[in-house]
Amino acid sequence: MINTKILGNILAKKRKENGYTQKEVADRLEISLKTISNIEAGKDFTVSNLLAYASLLGCYISINEW
Repeated sequence: MINTKILGNILAKKRKENGYTQKEVADRLEISLKTISNIEAGKDFTVSNLLAYASLLGCYISINEW
C-alpha cells in the first residue's frame, strides 16, 4: 500500500525542482489549487488527478500499488 503523505511530499519536491508553483500546476492540469494542495498533503484526491500530476512532473506511478 502506498503512503499518500510520502507520495505527496515527493511530488511537492519534484514540483519545486521543476520550478512550478502549485497554482501553475493547477492551471496546466485544469484542476483546482485545492486539489493540488490535497495531493501534496496526502489527503482526499482522485487517482486520475494524481496520475496527471505525476505525469506533468515526469514521474511514474504504478496503479498496481494501490
